[in-house]
Amino acid sequence: MLAQVPAVITQAHERIIGERQVHSSGKILSVYDANINVIVRGKAGKEVEFGNTLMMAESTQGMILDWKMYPQAAPAEWRQLQESVERQNEYDVSEAICAISGDRGFNSKKGSRELANLDIFDATCPRDPRALKERFSEERFERLQRRRASTEARIAIFKQRVARRLRDKGFDHRCKAVAWGVVGHNLWIVARLILSQESVLKAA
Repeated sequence: MLAQVPAVITQAHERIIGERQVHSSGKILSVYDANINVIVRGKAGKEVEFGNTLMMAESTQGMILDWKMYPQAAPAEWRQLQESVERQNEYDVSEAICAISGDRGFNSKKGSRELANLDIFDATCPRDPRALKERFSEERFERLQRRRASTEARIAIFKQRVARRLRDKGFDHRCKAVAWGVVGHNLWIVARLILSQESVLKAA
């Protein structure tokens, strides 16, 4: 703590007394954890947040298939998507990825071309409102976009499995907490699917 005092004083002098902006790379965002970043959200009442970007990909059944937490500033969302596809294609699975859905942040012309090269149906939400209106005429796109609406709920469910907020100090410890949270979440999903199948069999 004492070693950080001079930097804290300098930062406070620049921002408060000098009324000058300090670049994020030169700021102390937390005296307790060095691996904290400024995350620009651009939402009303929450322009920025502080922490680490966590990217998750889920299946249509709600299983978390892939995740990555970034220690530094995360790349653009469409690039995060491409990285996730690359990781998932390395899995030993019986069926390849056939379609992907996501919000506007995951959509890009370059990303769409890369998905097309992999023969993956691109159901990411177009940024252009006119293009979005045209795409909603496609039954498959509309169905996948409706399915995407439950993603926020999935994030809330996951938070409940890891006690709502990661308070672990240190990036490595937070990653470990997320990993255990994913395991617990997916076991819970599997249990629900088994109970659902048993209910169907009993009804039959």
